[in-house]
Amino acid sequence: MPLKIPSAALDASSSRSSAIPDTVPFNDLLVPHDRPVRLPLSRWAGKILDLISQSRNDSNLMDHCHGMMRSFNEAALIEVFAGRMEHAFALCEAAVTWTARMTAETEQPMVAKFALHPFINLARLDRIHRRWDLALRKFRSLGDVLNRKEFVAAEIHITEDVWQKVLAEDPEFFLTIKTVYIVDILKTLLRAHRYDEALAFVQEFDVGADISLLDFLLEGAIIALCRSGKPVAAMQMIESRLRESNRNMNRPVFLFRRAECFLLMNDLPQTTALLEKMAAAFYDRSITLGMTKLSFLLQLAKLMRDVNPERAISLCEIGFEAAAILNDCVFQTEFLAIIRGADCGKLSQQARERMEQIARDSLYGAATNPALVQSHPFGTIDQLFHDLMKVRCRQVSAVFS
Repeated sequence: MPLKIPSAALDASSSRSSAIPDTVPFNDLLVPHDRPVRLPLSRWAGKILDLISQSRNDSNLMDHCHGMMRSFNEAALIEVFAGRMEHAFALCEAAVTWTARMTAETEQPMVAKFALHPFINLARLDRIHRRWDLALRKFRSLGDVLNRKEFVAAEIHITEDVWQKVLAEDPEFFLTIKTVYIVDILKTLLRAHRYDEALAFVQEFDVGADISLLDFLLEGAIIALCRSGKPVAAMQMIESRLRESNRNMNRPVFLFRRAECFLLMNDLPQTTALLEKMAAAFYDRSITLGMTKLSFLLQLAKLMRDVNPERAISLCEIGFEAAAILNDCVFQTEFLAIIRGADCGKLSQQARERMEQIARDSLYGAATNPALVQSHPFGTIDQLFHDLMKVRCRQVSAVFS
């Protein structure tokens, strides 16, 4: 069933206090979905070069394709983080070409499904460049995949009978595509500030038996309502979700959204109390913080900054330590940025210096910083890019043909 939005509440709008920052509510999904650890880029590129070597020696065709496609996809992501968007685009197109060649030369139509991953990444690059309609057109075309219809895009051509084979041999593939379909359409509409369209999408899409996907739709609706000046309607949906005692998986996400709604309705005491309650769970430093919990902690710290800056600093110190253990450069930088902006003397100065060191060592955004490019060559990242561009044209091994 599609998600229902309380119609009576949709008409009720509330005025937004000028004291509430534009970053409330957080305009992206917090319900967990895949997020890789963002390692220093040269080290990350080295790991992908190792993966390519392993994949070349893999005698199983589908395992080989999986390893190579992961290599193309992560290499493109590395280029995005480095700031070389044209390289990211070239790698995605090369991955589509490589898959088309593998499909033709091995005469194994099941291989064609791997082309959807770089196709999705091309749509994400369109979103990064704010080409909203082009991105949405690509994401929405995945509806043909979900309905097992013929799919044609550039060099990709997958027939209905191939989808039936995929369904029989790899049914999880379609759940992955359905998740991408929901998450990426919502992300695009939210970032484009097309909140009415986001609400229409939420009410029209039927997840079928995959009820685990409902929370993506629900959170998307909550964000769209809050951004449209309707926190009361959003709060109704949150309270309804929190009453579902049999669905505790994403409860912290909806408690966080509840705190945002309290703030939007100018109820500072309720906001503060709820934030303090959620923050208390992170003070036990024996708890392992993975990428999902760090993403949540970062948004919690940002919201806490608006009601209790001192407490926000404490959360950022916890978050930075956990991100440093994972070696996730993006989270380290974001937690440090909050500390740096807090104007707390020596601590802020140390945060600024550490951010500069991470930027030098990690090469994130280096392509847009001439000083970094001159002092820190792209060696391993360049090698990865050129190796994969050569793979695009290399003859398929006789093992698979």
